[in-house]
Amino acid sequence: MLPGQNSVDAAPSIFDIVQEIKRNFVRLRTIRAEERYFRPLGLSVKDFLENQRSLDNTLVVRLSKYLEDARLGGNAGLQILVAGKDSTGSHIHCIIDPGTSECFDSIGYCSIGSGERHADSALIVNDYHIAQPLNKALYLIYEAKKRAEVAPGVGRMYTDVTIIGDPGITNLTTDQVKELDKVFDKHTEVEGKCRDEMEGLIQGMTILGSKKV
Repeated sequence: MLPGQNSVDAAPSIFDIVQEIKRNFVRLRTIRAEERYFRPLGLSVKDFLENQRSLDNTLVVRLSKYLEDARLGGNAGLQILVAGKDSTGSHIHCIIDPGTSECFDSIGYCSIGSGERHADSALIVNDYHIAQPLNKALYLIYEAKKRAEVAPGVGRMYTDVTIIGDPGITNLTTDQVKELDKVFDKHTEVEGKCRDEMEGLIQGMTILGSKKV
């Protein structure tokens, strides 16, 4: 349960969840700054903020800079996707360090991790949009994940697919994922044949009076 939420309303909105995660980004950075810069001086961040007028001005400037850098500076590379459905509809948010977020409801997808660019490119090429029929959407998302497997760190052995809808949360079975994989294999087979045909056409082109490009 989120802070300030009563037990009667036990299901927070997606927006509330996103805001709480963002607050925790900043909170964690503050804790780390306190451990690294303030505790060795016998101070807590609370002590510093309440008593900085009585501290040495040079120390105040230095610690203020440390605190600001810890809360806002740098990027630890952490990304969090928050996707779900609440009383206002379906939502997708991406939260990044140091605690900022972006909503992707309008385009209907968001990719994170080392394969992000590959997955996004596949979805763009396939003209993925929020009005896709469920089966088509499932396949295009699956294909995007498979395309992303060329990136280091993206697992190839297993792919989990989960649907969040009105009935609740549904995890696709192994056999259902195999159906998606069967379509993908057929797609890549056709692509291979097209590439071979294109290669022949390319080699046969006449440019600047030559058949060799």
